[in-house]
Amino acid sequence: PDVNAPSVVGLATVFGAGGGTSSYEEAENTDLIFLWGSNARDAHPIFFHHVLKGVRNGARLYVMDPRRTSTAAWGDVWLGLRVGSDIALANAMARVIIHAGLAHEEFIGRATTGFADYKACVEKYTLEFATRETGIPGAVIRDAALAYARAPRAMICWTLGITEHHNAVDNVLSLINLALLTGKVGRYGC
Repeated sequence: PDVNAPSVVGLATVFGAGGGTSSYEEAENTDLIFLWGSNARDAHPIFFHHVLKGVRNGARLYVMDPRRTSTAAWGDVWLGLRVGSDIALANAMARVIIHAGLAHEEFIGRATTGFADYKACVEKYTLEFATRETGIPGAVIRDAALAYARAPRAMICWTLGITEHHNAVDNVLSLINLALLTGKVGRYGC
C-alpha cells in the first residue's frame, strides 16, 4: 500500500459521543463479539461479566490483542496482532467482506456517505499484506471477517488498547467502518 495514502476513510459521520452504542444486556444476547484491544476480564470486570453471559448464551468471542491476556483465554479465537497493526487488520477484514458480497448495501446507501472512497481505500489491504503487517494468518483474518459479516447480531467492543495510540482516531474509525459496512449499527445486539 501507498504509505502516503490515508489508512482510514470514514463511511459516515453518524457518531459524536465517546460512549457505547449498545447496552450491557445486548452483549448477553448477541451472536458474536469482537473484543478489540481490551483485557476486559481484568480492567472491566463488570462489562466482561456480561460478555461471558453472552458466551454462555452461544455468542462466539474473538479477542484482538497483541497480548494473550486473561480475556483472550475465554475467546473462541485469539487474534494476536502486532502492536500498531489494528487498522491493517480492520481494513483487511473490510476488504474480505466487500469481496465476499457481504457489505450491507441497503444500509450503506441509506445511512452512510463515501462508500466508493472507502472501498478504494481498503482495496490495498489484501490478506497477504495484512498477514505481513499483523502477523495473523490470512485464513484467520478471512474467517473472522466472514463470521462477523454473516452473524445476524454482532458487536465490536474496544477500550484503551485501541484509543491510547498516536493513531487512536483512525483505529476507532476503522472499527466503526466495519460496523457500518455490515449494517450492524442501531440494531439490538449490534
